[in-house]
Amino acid sequence: MQISTKDWKNYIDRLSKLNKMAANKMQEYVQKNGFSDTNALIDYAYALVTKYGEGSAELACQMYDAIAEMSGVFVPSAVPAKTATYQETARAVQGSLLQSETGQKLSQVADRLVKQAGADTMLKNAKRDGAEWAWVPMGDTCSFCITLASRGWQRASNKTLKGDHAQHIHANCDCQFAIRFDGKSSVEGYDPDKYLRIYDSMSGISSKDKINSLRRMLNGKSPLTLDQLDFIIELEKDSKILGQKSPEEWKNFLDNLGFETKPLGIGSLKGIRFEDGGGFRINYRGDGYFQYHPPGTHHGNAYYKRSSAKDGIKRFNLDGSDKND
Repeated sequence: MQISTKDWKNYIDRLSKLNKMAANKMQEYVQKNGFSDTNALIDYAYALVTKYGEGSAELACQMYDAIAEMSGVFVPSAVPAKTATYQETARAVQGSLLQSETGQKLSQVADRLVKQAGADTMLKNAKRDGAEWAWVPMGDTCSFCITLASRGWQRASNKTLKGDHAQHIHANCDCQFAIRFDGKSSVEGYDPDKYLRIYDSMSGISSKDKINSLRRMLNGKSPLTLDQLDFIIELEKDSKILGQKSPEEWKNFLDNLGFETKPLGIGSLKGIRFEDGGGFRINYRGDGYFQYHPPGTHHGNAYYKRSSAKDGIKRFNLDGSDKND
């Protein structure tokens, strides 16, 4: 069984709507009433988190039960997790005020605690029924979520919960827990092997180092999407992949990945579009570029060129073999 992208996105969109409604109402309250009365802020945040958190938990129950039914598994109906307590809400509000004297982060408290209820519901029921879980990225995914997603499917256990709650939940994030009962089902498009390739390729020894390196790749001066980063990693790992497509196919592939493909910047074909007989190039990661040079240039036959601070300049034949061999 596979949960379709359409069905999963519909579920995530409905959860996200609840998070955002709570966050927006919290922000509106602060703009209207200020943030000098901490007790009033806590009371209002608690009311929001309870109301919208219950909705988040109910949506998670519906998805859990639907997956169980599609899997042909007979388990008790999912039980909604409890929403954040008053004390938990108070700690979150007080911590937010310490981080921002202007109360700008209070909306994130509501967002995160509402999302927490849905995540807790999925994991607690999965633990009850011996199901597996995976963290499925969605939207503009952060480096931490990619790292968690790279771990693939895991058996729900006490380790998944910290205290009484699912770990890793943060605001402004549409990633979510998926569950399965049969050891083979998945969510369409979820590719833990790709996420693991990306994580393993990052510089650093510790997990913290790798997460920070990945954060720079995704949010630095020359940000890359996950698919763009995965392509660059594969290209730098094995140039033989270049032989899998023609130059025209690579041009279309790079365009579809969202790279800005430009004409060559120097030489006799400078500024000439690929469609008019010129080459093409992309820049990536601040210090790297990949180019296609048509035949007839000063290097003779058509070839590809890749350059980075780490590997220097390398040229390849169209089949991906080293041009210098």
